[in-house]
Amino acid sequence: MDYAIKVLFIAFALLITILTCSFALYLFREQRNIIDIGSTLIDQTVVQYHNISFVQYDSEHLYYYDVKTVIDLIINNNIQNKNSIYEIELLVYDSKSDIEVSEGKITNKSFMKNYDFLNPNVLSESLLYKIELIYNEYGLIGSIRISNE
Repeated sequence: MDYAIKVLFIAFALLITILTCSFALYLFREQRNIIDIGSTLIDQTVVQYHNISFVQYDSEHLYYYDVKTVIDLIINNNIQNKNSIYEIELLVYDSKSDIEVSEGKITNKSFMKNYDFLNPNVLSESLLYKIELIYNEYGLIGSIRISNE
């Protein structure tokens, strides 16, 4: 009987050791999914959540309403995330004049009147646009380039 109790204690200790090692391995794997940004920690799921609204527009042959939606998303994002790494810079490239202008981290639509191809008063349904996402070193969308085709 005494021997059986000792065997049970050894089995219990072995079980606790295995559980502890498994938990340590789980924590190690979870830590690999976190990116250290100075004093800010960003989980990959947060990065994906931030980028998901914009990824569907990363293409050519888009219409004005797609561009307007992206601009609205950028404005809303920048208002909610003012002065943070989540802010998105808008780049506007006019292919006709071959000029790219950074509009910065926009929070309103006043800049649109500066571009004929973005001005709603001048638009025609036949205009097509290209939107390009530019990622920063953390995997977040840092800039979005809008251009006319």
